[in-house]
Amino acid sequence: MSRYLLKDSQKNLKEHISKLLFQRDKSIVFVLHNGRLVASNEAFLEFFKLDSIEDSLKNKDLLSSFLRPSQNSYAISSDKELLDNFILKDSDEKYLHDRSMKKTFLVSVSQNKSLELCVVSLHEVTSLFTKMQYYEFGTKSSNIGIWDWNLEEGSIFFSTQWKKMLGYDDHELPNKLETWSKLIHPDDVENALSDIQKNQNAQTKSYINQHRLRHKDGRWIWILDKGETFFDKDGKAVRMIGTHNDISDIKAYEQSQKFHKKRSDVLLKLPSIAEGVDEKRLIELAQNYAKDLTNSSCSFLHFVDQKQKSTELTTWSDQNVRNDIIIPVVENKKVVMLAGVGNKIQDYSDIDVETLKLIANTTWRIAQRKRTIKKLKDQKYLFDTTQKIAKIASWEWSVKQDKLIGSKEFYLLTGLLDNTDVKYTLEDYSKMIDHEYVDLFYSSIKGTLDNNSNCEIGYKFKNAK
Repeated sequence: MSRYLLKDSQKNLKEHISKLLFQRDKSIVFVLHNGRLVASNEAFLEFFKLDSIEDSLKNKDLLSSFLRPSQNSYAISSDKELLDNFILKDSDEKYLHDRSMKKTFLVSVSQNKSLELCVVSLHEVTSLFTKMQYYEFGTKSSNIGIWDWNLEEGSIFFSTQWKKMLGYDDHELPNKLETWSKLIHPDDVENALSDIQKNQNAQTKSYINQHRLRHKDGRWIWILDKGETFFDKDGKAVRMIGTHNDISDIKAYEQSQKFHKKRSDVLLKLPSIAEGVDEKRLIELAQNYAKDLTNSSCSFLHFVDQKQKSTELTTWSDQNVRNDIIIPVVENKKVVMLAGVGNKIQDYSDIDVETLKLIANTTWRIAQRKRTIKKLKDQKYLFDTTQKIAKIASWEWSVKQDKLIGSKEFYLLTGLLDNTDVKYTLEDYSKMIDHEYVDLFYSSIKGTLDNNSNCEIGYKFKNAK
């Protein structure tokens, strides 16, 4: 049955409209004359909750109160905007949602310009439109899953691909919100829920979050979760639709880059830190770095006895070692150090072995350098002490620079200034030698340089003071 808002004198117009309405009886149909609502079918009255077509006059924005464009970017506040900017606008396909987001309609428009009539039909295609949405989202990438959350009913849908990326067949995971809450990593729950709530409160345009979900095989995979909230006419959140994208490979690369930078920083700063600590502290630092970089709970570094008689390890302390890696440091075909880490929760990887080797070899080189420097200092101290006791002086002459440098006893015996700012030449020193011995002194120096040999002479000299 057709309903009209036309005058009796417009009988011909009524008959024409009646034919149009009859042809579209299964859809929601309404007719505009000069942009004004003038007729509808029963389906229109039922959908808009009207007793008669005259009741439509009570609400000048009746259409926009109940309908909204499928594109969420449209901000419609009046019937004029809805008609001019969407319904009557030229377009191949247009869809309208009811404000509760439960129904979807395909819009078709036919116009009779001579009669200034416009007939609008709304064909419900809710099921088809939902499938089209999933197809549009799902075919963008084989690694994307779909979720659809009805906030009013509390129900949720997870697509087959959503479950597949977690290692499950479609029937193995129920379409319940608890499915997601049981699979998400405990450390990521708070942040994910906060981002969801912000989007449902219209604080953000879209929902974007990265979190981990438990795979069927027990490992954690990283998910890029994107979604959007839809609101009813009162601004109440009624539905969320979104996608899941597995970004584990991207995360693994990012974490690898961070790890290698961290390891490089350790290997670069270890030598500088070692300058100010003794060997015991150096070993402690290296052990801590090894534990940290390999995610282990215990570690050791053990210097092997030079005679290769003992490699007994006592540095595991009282810990019960369940799994470990131990690597040797080899020099001149001999094992000079053993390094190990243990009790990592996961299995050790090739990267862990490589890391331990780098730390052990770096520590060994630093320790050897420190030992060499200490040995040289001890020898110099012994040499200086011996000279002091025996009152023996020594000096060095740089032929190229013609620079003379002496020991402390040398400066005490000669009376020359022990000052690095003062440069003494061989001639300066020869002037202090008794003239009877000068020629002997120079000939001995020349013979030593020419023959690359040692010489021993005796001579007298005057103290400069």
